[in-house]
Amino acid sequence: NLADFNTGHKYNVIRDAYNNIILKIDAIIPNLIDHPTEIGYETILPALRLLKKNVRSKFEEIEQRVDPTILIEIIEAVGLEEANSTELEVEIRNSGDSARNVHINSMKVSSDDLVEDNNINIDVQLSAGEDKLINVELPLSNNAIEERIAEVEFVIEYDDIYIATEQRIPRSSRIYKTINFEIKPFIEIDNRFRQWSGGEELESGDSMFYGRDTIINNVQNAILAGTKNQIAIYGQKRSGKSSLLNQIKGRLELDESHSVICGKFNLQGLPANELNPERWILESIAISLLRGIRKRGIKDLKSVLTSLSIDMTKIDKDKLYESIISKFFNEESDAFKSLGSFIEYLNTIDELQNSHFVIFIDEFTYLYQLIKDKEKRVNEDFMRRWIALIETPGINLQAIVAAQDTFPHFMNESYASNCFNKFSKEPLSYLSKEEALQLIKNPIKDVIFHNHSDELIYDYTSGSAFFTQIFCTRLVDYLNSEKSNVVGKEEVEIVAERLCTGTQRLEKSTFECLTKEADGSDFNEEDNTKVLKAIAENTRAGGHVDIEALDVDVSKEQLISVLDNLYARRVISKQNDGYSINVKLFVKWILNN
Repeated sequence: NLADFNTGHKYNVIRDAYNNIILKIDAIIPNLIDHPTEIGYETILPALRLLKKNVRSKFEEIEQRVDPTILIEIIEAVGLEEANSTELEVEIRNSGDSARNVHINSMKVSSDDLVEDNNINIDVQLSAGEDKLINVELPLSNNAIEERIAEVEFVIEYDDIYIATEQRIPRSSRIYKTINFEIKPFIEIDNRFRQWSGGEELESGDSMFYGRDTIINNVQNAILAGTKNQIAIYGQKRSGKSSLLNQIKGRLELDESHSVICGKFNLQGLPANELNPERWILESIAISLLRGIRKRGIKDLKSVLTSLSIDMTKIDKDKLYESIISKFFNEESDAFKSLGSFIEYLNTIDELQNSHFVIFIDEFTYLYQLIKDKEKRVNEDFMRRWIALIETPGINLQAIVAAQDTFPHFMNESYASNCFNKFSKEPLSYLSKEEALQLIKNPIKDVIFHNHSDELIYDYTSGSAFFTQIFCTRLVDYLNSEKSNVVGKEEVEIVAERLCTGTQRLEKSTFECLTKEADGSDFNEEDNTKVLKAIAENTRAGGHVDIEALDVDVSKEQLISVLDNLYARRVISKQNDGYSINVKLFVKWILNN
């Protein structure tokens, strides 16, 4: 018994060993007292009492380790026929890792999908891993009968039993279950969310891109009408800026009423060892436009090569762009002048006359980092010269840039503020509720969302396409594992719990788009996280928290500054003087990690 008590890995083994030890000690002690001997009374009796005390203390500690979890499983749901009620076979289980027994007293079954509640008296004690089968009758509402689905709440009243301290503490557990009475073979759900749950950008026309029609149409119309030559789209990391650029670029390229040459590149593609970043950026613009010309048809690119007296037969296929670029950038040390000459030259080619040259630059905030770099890898004068180039007569170049939510800091710099006044700014928020619900439901049309459970997913993700894709990836995985195509509150809450706790929880890095800004920001991740944790702790039940209630180890001035920045970045919302975090999934995660 002592060996089982000391080395047992399961609660039941340790509990049985404890009971046996105490039982035997209690049987021996009266005999030692009633028939005393010197060794028995002075040596064995004190040793047994000390052993009993130590074993009880250790078992009391063991019982505190893991609280019981009451689990409910629907073993069988009788399919609906003519009757207005159905019968369930329900398994009530004490979790296998529980450190205590429970005594189940009653179970109440209720739901808006039922005509009336069902209260069932139960009298059974369950050790860890033990279960009890109960038959439950459900009087269904007309709506549940018609939809053949019911979302039911089980409330279990039980006593939590502490053997070591001889306590019985009354507790209750609420569990939600979605029951589908439609009896037909389950077909595995295609998880179309998985490919994009890491925040990968979507190409133009991808069916997984939802929303943003207003901003796409506005930008497209402004570019074609020439009313806006420079547009900055900025927002949180993982907010879909790169995908949005691809959609706008695709729309412009498909416009048959205008000749639009589009080029796109990412500033973070700048090699770390590049000695002249400014020239690299401007050369990349020229190379990207050449790719756009080639995309429209090889004839246009041949025209460029021929008119520059470049013999295509004598150059490597992979060196076409470099051969053209070298004609301009190697003969002029000023890269801005080189790019200007390149654009002017393109306008002399018959097939390209009256074209719109539109350059898309992703991760534009990286330019800010290059300027702020201690080695000043790019001169502060860059933006002034860029504006001068764009406004030069005959330079019909338009720019659409995507930047992270630190972009306003860049715009407010003294050397750049006047330049950015020339830009049209398009802050990128989350998807609207209607757009987010389309993203949740359309890729899995055969899945049934009962009692507006899709809106509960929206409440967790706040319309963030990134977090919606993550949530729905896990949701589809869970549905496939359960062989179910019905989503109720229970399924949503189980997925949310697994995303935030246990071995399958999301990594801290997943939420960096909320807690961390681009390099070069004056706001650090540690302070952001402290403030967000304080907000979460004060709003776990919903609502907003006043600044005075935030207990954060920063100065009042710094706290106000951090809050203002988080609000500007749309990480938090503000109502009067109160704050709350927009993405409720993050609230749940940060409270558990």
